Amino acid sequence: MQRKMVCVAIEVFIVHCLELSVWLFLIAVDKQAKTT
Repeated sequence: MQRKMVCVAIEVFIVHCLELSVWLFLIAVDKQAKTT
C-alpha cells in the first residue's frame, strides 16, 4: 500500500513538472512572437 502511494506521488510530480515546463515554454514563445 505504501509503495503504491509513493509511485502515484512520483507520477503526479512528473506530470506536474512536464505541464509546468510546457507552460513556461509556451509563454517564452509567446513573448518572442510579440517582440519580433
